[in-house]
Amino acid sequence: MNDSTIVAVETYTSKTFRQLAHVRIETADGVTGLGETFHRAEAVAAFIHDSLAPALVGQDGRQHAKLRRLVQSRFDGGNIWAGTATVDSSAASAVDIALWDLRGKVFGLPVSELLGGVNRSPIPVYNTCAGPGEGMPMPGSPRTQLHLAEPWGLGGSFGQYDDYRAMFERPAELAEELLSEGIRAMKLYTFRPAARTTQGTYLSNAQLEEALTPFRLIREAVGMEMELMVDLLFDWTLAPAQRIVAGLEEYKLLWIEDPLRWGARRHHAVLQAQTTTPIAAFDYAVGLESYIDLVDKGGLSILRVDPQWVGGISEAARIAAYADSLGLGIVFHDCTGPINFTASTHLAVNAPTTIFQESVRGYWRAVYPSIVTVCPSFENGFVAPPPGPGLGTELNEDYLGLTDLRVVRSEVEGGDLVTKLVRAPS
Repeated sequence: MNDSTIVAVETYTSKTFRQLAHVRIETADGVTGLGETFHRAEAVAAFIHDSLAPALVGQDGRQHAKLRRLVQSRFDGGNIWAGTATVDSSAASAVDIALWDLRGKVFGLPVSELLGGVNRSPIPVYNTCAGPGEGMPMPGSPRTQLHLAEPWGLGGSFGQYDDYRAMFERPAELAEELLSEGIRAMKLYTFRPAARTTQGTYLSNAQLEEALTPFRLIREAVGMEMELMVDLLFDWTLAPAQRIVAGLEEYKLLWIEDPLRWGARRHHAVLQAQTTTPIAAFDYAVGLESYIDLVDKGGLSILRVDPQWVGGISEAARIAAYADSLGLGIVFHDCTGPINFTASTHLAVNAPTTIFQESVRGYWRAVYPSIVTVCPSFENGFVAPPPGPGLGTELNEDYLGLTDLRVVRSEVEGGDLVTKLVRAPS
């Protein structure tokens, strides 16, 4: 008889990919499940070992429903806490993804099949105009300069497919390039420089015109052949957001994403009444209750969900069912890492109201293959998850061979749960 008792929990972090934290859950049979989250990697890894590994080790890894209750919020009956992403919610999300991967391997089925099967595959992608190193210091930058960089960017590749820079410097050419690859939708971040200058409290006429220029140039070059979206990165207070949605109206965007700060979410309805462009939100939301709150406050047409923050695959699937019940579209977010991206594609092909799967060209082409063994398959602007059991991918030898990789393991020794440093960065 197979023994699916969880015997160890490992975490992997590295300075090369300083935002990524991976968790691997291992059973007595040697079956493993792999999860991932992004942001605050070292803190997430510490939380996993301090708070979650003690709840997991010794449990039956097949009993996913029970395990979810053990690692999520004890303040809401074991449901994931509602709000925005924190260290603990990110850690629980990574563990949940790993448990789905483990369960799929135990039963020999892809995660999409465990979710109920494939509703539509492949799924169209849009290209988020980010660059692998965007917002991060170059390798070798002094530690004193870290605070000058925005805490984003995957790392691992600098200069390849830098669509963030191209979005500002050659937007029309970038649109034509994406169309030639079969990618028919792209998302821009052109309002971010203004938000950094004014902290999202004000937008001048000159700033508005500068941010709108790439949209105009793309429309002049390719017309309506390219679908356009904008990500406002939850930077803005209501007044400048109203100016932005008014200015964007003529460009007929597919959606306007995260226009307001979380605290201003009640004003989505004000924005939606002002524009025909659908409002989409909220990448950093955690828990189904947060999405119910967003929808109840009005003005939200599209739900945006990220498995690695929202509560894992389990909570993302609940939100997808909620969106379906209300006739709302859903988009699965990825601008972060390969395990989350793979988990998102499994969810996307299953969910009835999926619109797009987000992707970053520089990530899935230039960086993800240096981390995992198998990536989701792309063809002519569409993506499908790997066909193997679980998520269908593993950490590869390139990643496991990083000299700056830190591996920490929690397991039982002599009757006690012990957490030890298995590998230190060299």
